[in-house]
Amino acid sequence: MSSFKDKNGDVWLIELTVGTVKRVKNALGADLMGVASRDSRLLESLYEDPELLVNVIYVLCSEQCEARKIDDETFGNLFNGDAIFQATEALVEGLVDFFPKGRQELLKKVVEKLKVAEGLAATKIGQEIDNLDLEKLMDDAIRQNRSGTTFTAPVQS
Repeated sequence: MSSFKDKNGDVWLIELTVGTVKRVKNALGADLMGVASRDSRLLESLYEDPELLVNVIYVLCSEQCEARKIDDETFGNLFNGDAIFQATEALVEGLVDFFPKGRQELLKKVVEKLKVAEGLAATKIGQEIDNLDLEKLMDDAIRQNRSGTTFTAPVQS
């Protein structure tokens, strides 16, 4: 069982069982048992799509939400950047722990690769932002505005 704190500091528990995994699949069509398969993009989607992540976690925490009298919209409003990060880590930890030992090791490797890829992407994007020539962009925008054409910021490659 793993846990995370929402933006208010309240603790939520995530426990994956066959029953909770089935509940997520029935409610959202998201097959958590499939994350260990070669073709699955669900793990990647959970990292990239906060709405999907929070919906999955809402279903996993539905009994806690009922006890606290919290609906899905209110639950979603409990998530900001830090809470999303913590919830993602808790869900991934819960997913890894859910599987038998052999699959756990494979899933851990997949998670590590995703984290490395995310770090590399952030570094690359940061470098592209650092390399932007803002003065040239402004000059181009002013020149295009005077000529009546629409300005589009160039994509660095």
